[in-house]
Amino acid sequence: MRLRGGLAVLVVALSACSMLQRRTDGLASIRVRVTDDYGAGMERVPVRIEGFGAGSAEARGEQETNHDGDAVFDRLTTGTYTIRIFPPASYGGGASVTRSVAVIPNANKRVNVRLARGINSTPKVFPGIRSTL
Repeated sequence: MRLRGGLAVLVVALSACSMLQRRTDGLASIRVRVTDDYGAGMERVPVRIEGFGAGSAEARGEQETNHDGDAVFDRLTTGTYTIRIFPPASYGGGASVTRSVAVIPNANKRVNVRLARGINSTPKVFPGIRSTL
């Protein structure tokens, strides 16, 4: 029994170490977090990425945020990308929120978008872009 408990601790420790490692593959990622008026993650919000990376390769993709309000676009080459968030109807649906993000090799960018219900369902947006290398 003691060996199994030690093995579980070792596996957890190795997993934690791999999550802390920096990128070294020359590619980048963008994590988009969409939150509501209270700062809680908004689930199932469509997020789209468009742009041109190194070598003029066009990147396109769309996904919905997960239960934490995150959408991650990985394996991006150096370049500038446009992120579009499509808020639900109660947050001004129909009018997308746009952010431009430049990425460099081995970077992990974070884009925080806080949506608030506004007058006549017009969204209020609180900007936020953070980069980690």
